[in-house]
Amino acid sequence: MSIMDQVKKTLREWYALAADRTGDMAKISVRMYDKYGISREIERQLSELGSYVYHAVDEGRTDFAGDEAFLAAVTRVKELEQDLDAKVTEIEEIRLQRQQRQAAREQAQADDADAYEDTAPLDSPEPEPASAAEWGDDPQPSASVGPDAMQAGGEADGSAADQPRP
Repeated sequence: MSIMDQVKKTLREWYALAADRTGDMAKISVRMYDKYGISREIERQLSELGSYVYHAVDEGRTDFAGDEAFLAAVTRVKELEQDLDAKVTEIEEIRLQRQQRQAAREQAQADDADAYEDTAPLDSPEPEPASAAEWGDDPQPSASVGPDAMQAGGEADGSAADQPRP
């Protein structure tokens, strides 16, 4: 596999991972917003319930537990608390699914790395190192090559080596 193919594959994996995480974060954000809304509604219902109890006691009534308005408010708070618990559970499930996908992705990468290592032949000889001449590192450079050899006109001249550096 060429280096460009590896780069393409890696970039695609990163893009897929970023899209996956963005989607999960959007789902979690929506549920967190819903959770906040439910919490606010619970606070309103409890406030109304407290107001009802206060006014009932102020009027001298102490037996308001059987009153329909009181029971409806209590029932509504209990329903909202169940909705809140459901949202918390949904958020936890999304996070758990994300962790499972991440673990599977890491396992697949580890398997790919193992497979890549397994494909290299064990008995192949090591390549010979390149010689200095192949790399252009001539141990005996000519006198006309290099920054000292350059004249004002840009041409190399063997006499430039004799000139002092500025």
